Amino acid sequence: LCLAWISVSKAQDGAKLFKQNCAVCHAAHTDQKLTGPGLKGIFDRAPKGDWLKRWIINNEKLIKSGDAYASKIYNENGKVMKGQNYFRPDLTKIVK
Repeated sequence: LCLAWISVSKAQDGAKLFKQNCAVCHAAHTDQKLTGPGLKGIFDRAPKGDWLKRWIINNEKLIKSGDAYASKIYNENGKVMKGQNYFRPDLTKIVK
């Protein structure tokens, strides 16, 4: 029961952080493009491992490194998202 509460608590923390930091530009459960792309299916589309965290923290660096998927996202959207390094400690509550 305690582990279930911790899991729910972390999920609630992640949802709150997403609303505060991401939802103004990204739709969480649809493909709808706001300022940035919709995030439906992002974990299936994006490269595995820590790629998504690296994109969120400093996507310009990832693009400049020659990462093919980062370049694809940039070309589809015509702009980059400002790096979100300021909430790096909380990022694992949103992206595992």
